[in-house]
Amino acid sequence: MRWLWCLFFLAACATSDAPVTPEKRYSAWGEVIPLAEAQQVDAPALLLNVQDLSIAWLTTTPVDTYHTINGTLLTIPTTDPYHQTLYPADNAFKHLIWLDAAVDGDGMRIWSAWISPQETTERGPIPVSDRPSYRYAVLPMPDQSLWLVWSGDLPGEPNLYSQFIDNHGRNRLPQRITSDADYPAFAGNHLYWINVLNNTVHQADFTNGVIDNERELVQIPELYLGDWLLNFQVGQDQTHTYLVWNIQRASGNVETWFSAGTGDDWMSPTRLGINPQPQTRFETGFNGGSALTAVNGDVWLSWAAVLPGQFSHFVMAAQAGNQLGVVYLKAGQVVGWQSVVTLELGLIGTPQLRTDRNLHLYLTWVDTDGYLNLTTTHPEIQHDMTRWFLPR
Repeated sequence: MRWLWCLFFLAACATSDAPVTPEKRYSAWGEVIPLAEAQQVDAPALLLNVQDLSIAWLTTTPVDTYHTINGTLLTIPTTDPYHQTLYPADNAFKHLIWLDAAVDGDGMRIWSAWISPQETTERGPIPVSDRPSYRYAVLPMPDQSLWLVWSGDLPGEPNLYSQFIDNHGRNRLPQRITSDADYPAFAGNHLYWINVLNNTVHQADFTNGVIDNERELVQIPELYLGDWLLNFQVGQDQTHTYLVWNIQRASGNVETWFSAGTGDDWMSPTRLGINPQPQTRFETGFNGGSALTAVNGDVWLSWAAVLPGQFSHFVMAAQAGNQLGVVYLKAGQVVGWQSVVTLELGLIGTPQLRTDRNLHLYLTWVDTDGYLNLTTTHPEIQHDMTRWFLPR
């Protein structure tokens, strides 16, 4: 199975004594920046705060596993950390959120830390959740505080909890908001989740940790014996909301499925594929150059990662064949595709796509070249990040 292969691959990367000499690579946006040797399957976490770029990943040494932000090793005790995310905090600080083992060994917990602009840990690690935890979603607030919604309790009977973290990294106690629910996701001030009893997506208004006007939307794509729902994401364009599922089939193949809708009108989940139109030009609206016009087709996408925010198009990074690129949808239909970089063999985890206020794009990923990679349309960031390059 693919996940087992990934474990062997990453173990080899972590234990190899060979010198790090990545070959120089280029994307459609510029140079591919190798941040570190890959010791995780998902992409490094990105935070664009005004014009500052912060990137977090995991570093494993013979002693322990550490969080790394912008090349600085944080002295935060960890056991088995994963799913890192970064959010802005007060006075140019950062919230670092992740999942890791509980101190007493009773399952996983959500943890947080308050990180200074100099990449020092000013508060943390703080255990956020108080019971076995599985997945979480974050809603950043204008004052740089956070609302978290996370799933916890028994694996077969998860409930959703909401929890507040202030802009100095201090959290309140959680409160349960709904039962039989997992895979929380935010889009605007709406919370989405999967009801585990009937495998349907639910939506509710979310205000100050409380949900209201709950409604059922659609069935999730069908899962068969041995299939695994990798993640569930939600995004928007100007008219529609999109539900996105990455599914690893029992064969090891990863598929991306989606549904689009508005109000009570939702399409049934459909596998996402594209048909790029040669010799065409599609204006993306971002500072990443033009793309190709595309329509729905049978060039199947996988490992999709939603760009947070609401734009004229719904935007995702995804793999298509041996290309990692950006797909654009509008009103529920594929309208554009831009190939960004050629992959060695393929992704081994979900990439991450972000934009800044000037609409430059930033893309991180891990593929079988063995490195955590970054490419961006921002020329100054490309130049300034030479201090993070691995030696060539």
